[in-house]
Amino acid sequence: MAPDEWPHRDGYEDNCGIMLALDAADLREAVDFLSEDFCLYGGHFLIRCVLLLPIAGLALPFGFGCWATLSETNFRRYVDGFDSGQRDASATWTGWLGNAIQDLTSQNPIAVIVNPRPGRQRPVLEVIAGEEPLALAQRGGLPIERFVHLLDHYGHA
Repeated sequence: MAPDEWPHRDGYEDNCGIMLALDAADLREAVDFLSEDFCLYGGHFLIRCVLLLPIAGLALPFGFGCWATLSETNFRRYVDGFDSGQRDASATWTGWLGNAIQDLTSQNPIAVIVNPRPGRQRPVLEVIAGEEPLALAQRGGLPIERFVHLLDHYGHA
C-alpha cells in the first residue's frame, strides 16, 4: 500500500535505493521513489509506520500499516539510522497521516506524532488530540463490531 497521494501505481523498489533518490533530490532532480519503508514524491518525505488502535475485548491493539510525512531533516535522520536500528530514544517527530482509514478519517489532514522505535521496528503513530473519529478511536478504542467492519472493508475475512 502506498500513501494516498502517491501519483503512480503501486510497485516497490528496494529500500537501498533511497540513498540514490536522496542524492538526486539534492541535485534538484524530480524524484519519485516508493519502497516498503520510504516514499518521496513532489517534495514530500514519508515513512511507513504503524497506527495502533485499541479494540474492545482484545488484549492487544490492532496495528494499521500506514504512512506519515516527516520534514526532510527528520526523514534523513530516520534513513541514516534505518539499517543500524540506532535511534535517539527520546526522539519524537510531528507529521501528517498519509492514508485515510475507512470511517475514521475525514477530508481534514490528521496531525500525528511519529514515535521511532529501536531496531528496525516501524515507528508508532499517535494522533494529536482532537475530535476527529480517528483521534477518539485511538484514545477510547473501537467497538469490536466496528473493527470487524473495518477488516471486512479492507478485504480481511
